Amino acid sequence: MNKKIGLMVCEHYIKETRRVIDEIGLGNVSCTFFPARCGRPPITNDEINEISGLLSSASPIHVFSGSCIGKGISGNGNNGFVFHPMEQCSYYVASRFMVDHLLGQGSYLLTPGWLERWPVHLKKMGFSKETARDFFKENIHNLVLLDTLGNPEVKEQFSEFKKYIDLPGTIIPLGLDYLSYFIKNIVQNWQMQSVTHEIENEKRMAQKRTSEYAMTMDLFNILARSTTELEAIQNIIDLFKMLFAPQTLAYVPVRDGKPGKAVTLSSNPSQQVVSEEYITKIESEYLWTSSGNGFLIKVTDRNDIVGLLFLDEIAFPEYKDHYLNLALTIGRVCGLSIGNARRYQEITNQKDQLASALKELEVAKEDAESANHAKSEFLARMSHEIRTPMAGIIGMADLLKTSKLGKKETAYAGVIHSSAAFLLTIINDIMDVSKIEAGKLTLESTIVNIHQEIKAVKEMLIFHARSRGLGFSTHIDPQVPNLVVGDPVRLKQIIINLASNGIKFTNKGGVSIHVNTEWKRGEKVKLGFVVEDTGIGIADHKLESIFEAFSQGDLSTTRKYGGSGLGLNIAKKLVNLMDGDIEVESRPGRGTRFRFTIEFQKYCPEKTVGHLDYKKIVDSLIEPEYEQLRDARILLAEDNPVNREVFREQLGNRGIAALLIAKNGKEAVELALEEKPDLVLMDIRMPVQDGFSAIKELKANDYSGPIVVISASGVEDDVSKCLHLGAVDYITKPVDFKLFFHKIAGILGATRQKLKQKAPPPLDIVETKDKSYLIKEDCPPRVRSVFISETQSRLDKLKKIRGLESMVPELEVVEKIAHEYRGNAGLMGLFPLESTAVELEESIRDNLDKEEIFLQIKKIVRILERILKENQHEI
Repeated sequence: MNKKIGLMVCEHYIKETRRVIDEIGLGNVSCTFFPARCGRPPITNDEINEISGLLSSASPIHVFSGSCIGKGISGNGNNGFVFHPMEQCSYYVASRFMVDHLLGQGSYLLTPGWLERWPVHLKKMGFSKETARDFFKENIHNLVLLDTLGNPEVKEQFSEFKKYIDLPGTIIPLGLDYLSYFIKNIVQNWQMQSVTHEIENEKRMAQKRTSEYAMTMDLFNILARSTTELEAIQNIIDLFKMLFAPQTLAYVPVRDGKPGKAVTLSSNPSQQVVSEEYITKIESEYLWTSSGNGFLIKVTDRNDIVGLLFLDEIAFPEYKDHYLNLALTIGRVCGLSIGNARRYQEITNQKDQLASALKELEVAKEDAESANHAKSEFLARMSHEIRTPMAGIIGMADLLKTSKLGKKETAYAGVIHSSAAFLLTIINDIMDVSKIEAGKLTLESTIVNIHQEIKAVKEMLIFHARSRGLGFSTHIDPQVPNLVVGDPVRLKQIIINLASNGIKFTNKGGVSIHVNTEWKRGEKVKLGFVVEDTGIGIADHKLESIFEAFSQGDLSTTRKYGGSGLGLNIAKKLVNLMDGDIEVESRPGRGTRFRFTIEFQKYCPEKTVGHLDYKKIVDSLIEPEYEQLRDARILLAEDNPVNREVFREQLGNRGIAALLIAKNGKEAVELALEEKPDLVLMDIRMPVQDGFSAIKELKANDYSGPIVVISASGVEDDVSKCLHLGAVDYITKPVDFKLFFHKIAGILGATRQKLKQKAPPPLDIVETKDKSYLIKEDCPPRVRSVFISETQSRLDKLKKIRGLESMVPELEVVEKIAHEYRGNAGLMGLFPLESTAVELEESIRDNLDKEEIFLQIKKIVRILERILKENQHEI
């Protein structure tokens, strides 16, 4: 049997492989490498054979390769090689699940070995700097370094490569755990196969001997199957007792040259049998006993003594020479059996330890995830508990400011309001951080008017800047498109965080914002944003940590200028979420310059309409009609008495007809079903019955009025759950009452317009011109165009459903389409579409009969076809 196994790997992984071999102490493993070519051109058979000469004493040689090895030489058993072809080279150091997951996200995976000579590799691949950037940016979203934690310079190399390619990147501290397990598994399998192969060889040799040896074959099989050393020793004792019938028989296990406790059949074994002297005295394979009618033989495994077998006074002493030869032959198999049992136990122990370690890792992972979830839940609940009284403070301060107060009292009210608003900003920052860390912050995809957003930022911050005697300017390059598709709220949040930071840390000079176009490719456009100030600047040693949470230039900064230290951290995380990069340049006393880039979709109504939130477009175009509030009967479900008073005053100032008050969800359900208000304002976290179950119960009892949720919880799960249950909107406390009145006026107006509309005749009977299938005339042209394009796209999807078999896999898509029309159709005056969409969505959600759902799909298809026909002048 060969004493060594060979490993041949790509040169990118040779250092990691040698580290694993050294750390684990695998003296029976040799390794070498083949040059990295990434398949250009592939390694040939002759080259493999030449390289394997460095491992001449090892067999087999396991070759791990991706595209570097030519297809013509793949396969097991080629010249003593065992080939392990890999679709991705990274499978060698990381699990297939991790690698495939990262690749599926559009990541390009790098390793320390590749990064050491990355300029050489790019040159071999035929890339110049420009072509390399174009290739990577066109095909890759971000770079991921699988760091095996062996090269202290790899982070710097990774930074250089990122800068060269101009792509964002992430480092995963992988270590060598997976590779260690991978190599251990190969070595253990080789050891098991080698032992089995050696035993089988010995068995074949024994079968070729005289017929005397045949009688021992069954016992050989028993020895070969022994899984514990004690079991193997007992089988050896039984075998020699049967073959030689000695008066004295003993087996002494030996470990590291030291004898153990003898296993004997003699009631008075010789002291010589168990003495250490015999181990050093026996130089050949055997010694005759002093009686001359027995022998002591060494039981060896791979030239190591694993035991001594002592037999004396054997039967038929005239055949003792023949019996000795037979005993020596059998003894070799016995040695293999003992060695195999010991190795099996070692491997079992290692596997148990590995399984235990993996289990501990899994428990640690679950604990970490649980802790992260608990942290996020704690932050959300604490936010709710703080927002609720904060809503009361800000609301009462607003009411105070609008009442008749003296100058001093007005100033006091202003201080209360501004202090509460500042505290609310900190709460919002903490909530944003918790959402991002929990992976629950979702980005919108809607129309972004760059000029409008920059103008809004300027209007918001210019008075603050002027109050500090600072200038504030904005500049947008003429090449910047006016409209793009992205998340306008988060974009504005990033710019405000950076610009307000600049104002806070600037005493003289001013703050400026610049926007330019980096590039345009296909349906993508990359914009660059620069926020620059002439403030106090940041020391060089603080630049690396400036984006960390709760970090500022120095401790005195917090005391002098205030702030939570979360603004820059949130800005960086939002930029990264939007597939962008952010960097900072600063000189103490001269100012700071933040620059970030974000990729947007180009605005194209024909292609981007499917990604837009139609309801938000409509909301942005409809002006609030506050007269809709004057005759409204509104039910408020709110457990906090201060907030009830704030709403009572604010709604009373708008002249509503009646305000019904419920202190919990149970009262809200009873009042709503009895009084039938025009609108229900529902808090979520209330005693007795919460808002979730209250909304569900109202919908189950056919309450048809709109429900608007008003809650201090900003958790995305709560928002989506409320909307799924049937709420029409969600407003977060503390309430911005200007936005609040805008929204509820629009909701009440749409509801009343729907009630005035006469019910349409049955669709299958009447084909007369019915205005309920015409988009209402006061709908803005751009909204009409978006709606028509969107409807055509959705109709094409629904028409592909031709039976129950094709319907079931698409139910999620159908439910989403129905939900979108449920919110939009009424605003367009298309009430047959709205009612049918509501019916279809609830049927799918309640898991009704599939045939009934299919008939409803056919019905909504006919309605959509008629809408397109009636409004064909719009197409």
